Amino acid sequence: MDSKHKTSFGHRLFRSKLVIIFEVLILVVLASALGKEMIRKYQIESEINELQNEVSRLEDNNIELNSLITYFQSDSYKEEQARLKLGLQREGESVITVLGVAAGEDSDSSQDSATNNLANDNIVFNPQQWWDYFFKNS
Repeated sequence: MDSKHKTSFGHRLFRSKLVIIFEVLILVVLASALGKEMIRKYQIESEINELQNEVSRLEDNNIELNSLITYFQSDSYKEEQARLKLGLQREGESVITVLGVAAGEDSDSSQDSATNNLANDNIVFNPQQWWDYFFKNS
């Protein structure tokens, strides 16, 4: 009779409203903890993907910068800069300098200004050039 009494007590205990409410609360707490962990896992995975994309982009940038460094250290770049900035030339080459032609000017105005400069055979100072640009070309 003791075993019947124990089973009925255990059976009644699991069937009681208070225990069922307690079990439901435990399930809700566990479900919310599981949901939070799933959200956290998704956020971490997305951050990892973003960081991997950034690493890939930075590696590509690093490769590009290394190739630029290699080019800047090459003899061809040094020779090009010596020609452009210092006006140096190779042995046997002749350098021709064209006066009165500025980059970005159209050919008609550059020819007119070159002709005027050569015809006058005097130097026009910068303030005079600005005055002429704004008031004589109108």
